[in-house]
Amino acid sequence: MGHLSAVFNQAGQAVLDALQEAVWLVQADTLQIVGCNQAACTLMGLAAPAMVGHGVQQLAATPQDMILWSPQGEDVRHGLQSFTHVRHSDGRLIPVEQRVQVLAGTQPALLLLSMLNRSEQQQHEQELETLLAELRATLDSAADGILVCAIDGRLRAFNQRLAALWQIPLDLLVQRNDTAVQAHMQ
Repeated sequence: MGHLSAVFNQAGQAVLDALQEAVWLVQADTLQIVGCNQAACTLMGLAAPAMVGHGVQQLAATPQDMILWSPQGEDVRHGLQSFTHVRHSDGRLIPVEQRVQVLAGTQPALLLLSMLNRSEQQQHEQELETLLAELRATLDSAADGILVCAIDGRLRAFNQRLAALWQIPLDLLVQRNDTAVQAHMQ
C-alpha cells in the first residue's frame, strides 16, 4: 500500500504542476499550506518549502485576505471567488483572481486555492483607460462640435462644444439616452 500511496502522491503533484493556475492545497482546520504547484512558486517567487507548512494568513498580502484567512474567517471554508493581491518575494503586489473550493472526501479536509495572475489584464485595462481619457481630452479641446456615432447609429462620443451648439439639456447628456438625444437634435 505504501508504494501505491507514493505513486498517487507523485501523480497528484504532476497533475498540480501541469495546471496553469497557481494552486495551494490548504488544510481546512489549520489553514496550513500542505502542497503547492510550480505555478504557485513562480507567482510568489518562492520555493515550495517556503510555502508548505506555513499558514495561508502568513502569505496574505491584503487586510481583506488576512481577515478572510483568520481563524474567524469561516466563509473561506465553504468556498469563494474573489479578486485580491498576493505579494511576490520581491515585494511587488500581483493582482490575482482567487478561487477556493472544498475538496470533498479528503481526510483531513482540504481546500483547493487556485490563483490566476491578472497583471497583464490590469495593465491593458489601465492603458485603455488612459487612451480613453486622451481621446476625451482631444475631443473637448476641439473648437468644432464633434459627434461620434457607431455604424448602427448609437452615440459613441461627443464633445462639450457639440452639446453647447445643439443646446442639448444636461439631463439628456447624463441619461446617455441615444434616442432622446437624437430626437432633440432632429
